[in-house]
Amino acid sequence: MDAAQIVWHGNFLRYLDQAEQDLFVALGLTYQSIDARFAVILPRTKFECTFRSPARVGDRLFVDLSIVVLHPRRIRIPFRITQRDTDRLVLEGAYEMACVARDSFAPSDFPAELLGAFQSARDRSAPRT
Repeated sequence: MDAAQIVWHGNFLRYLDQAEQDLFVALGLTYQSIDARFAVILPRTKFECTFRSPARVGDRLFVDLSIVVLHPRRIRIPFRITQRDTDRLVLEGAYEMACVARDSFAPSDFPAELLGAFQSARDRSAPRT
C-alpha cells in the first residue's frame, strides 16, 4: 500500500500467481507434479497489463483468469481483476508461458495430458481476496 491507501502494483503479481496456482490445483495439477511427471517447466515469457482503476486497502478483489493454448509450446493466460462488491475493473491483461525441458531448457511441446487439462480450463476462474 502507498500513502494514498492504494494497493501497491507489485501485489497484483502475487494475486495472479495465487489465482494461477488455484486454477492448476482445480485441474489436478501442481508445478511440482508437472516437473516430476513430465520433466518440463513453464517459464513466463511475456506479461502485459493495463491498470483501469485503483484498488484500495480493504477492497475485496476477484481474479478471473483462463488458459488459451496458442501453440503446442505456448499458452496465454488472460486475466481481469475486479472489485468484488461492485464489479469495477481494476486491472486487465495477459501473460504467456512456454513449455521447456527441465534439464536443457529447450522448447518442448506440452504433453497431451497437460493440453487436455488446459483446454478444460477455458471457462474456469479462480477467485482471490
